[in-house]
Amino acid sequence: MNIKLLYFLIAIVLFLWIIGCRKELPVEIEQGTIDNVNAFITITSPQTGDTFKPGDWLQIRWGSSTSIDRIKIELYNNNVLRAILTDHYLNSGVYQWGIPFAMPLSNKYKLRIISTRDTSIYSYSGTFKIINQ
Repeated sequence: MNIKLLYFLIAIVLFLWIIGCRKELPVEIEQGTIDNVNAFITITSPQTGDTFKPGDWLQIRWGSSTSIDRIKIELYNNNVLRAILTDHYLNSGVYQWGIPFAMPLSNKYKLRIISTRDTSIYSYSGTFKIINQ
């Protein structure tokens, strides 16, 4: 038998023996959270049917998961984006917006709050009105 072939066969046998005899090592799982698993935003104010007028202060309120650190608030009128109220706001659960006096009047306004880290996490408010009362 060729000596190189003999060394090769011995190396394969040793390799298979080592692999077959190895002990399974325990796997350590790091404790913590996975970002955006069950992440949510829920707008609680304004609600459907709420009425405001130009010059009012609208208090926007929401609840969310703690994994969301910053949010963006968009204003829609008749399902068309009309303004970005803030684009990198701390997720505090409340934002005060002064409705401009020149705001077009409509009964089809709504807000959308979006996570700035993961834009698939968002919520729409109910439809509210900005009218002269």
